[in-house]
Amino acid sequence: METRCEDVTRRRDAVAHAKHERDHALKLDNLRREKYEKELAEKMAIFDENVDADIAKKMAEAKALRESLEEGDDEPEEIEI
Repeated sequence: METRCEDVTRRRDAVAHAKHERDHALKLDNLRREKYEKELAEKMAIFDENVDADIAKKMAEAKALRESLEEGDDEPEEIEI
């Protein structure tokens, strides 16, 4: 009977330990994911700003080219697209 009690106690402790390890691993995983999502959002915002700035620059160049063509300039400036 004593052996059976020790087995039950060991099993209970092993399950409790496994549950604790699992909870700890999930907590670390959530922290990593939150950090990754935050960094990704920051980098995406910077990228979007750069893309918007580049588009605005290209639009301004295209507008200037169109205006110069409408004025009758013979040779338009080269625009790299």
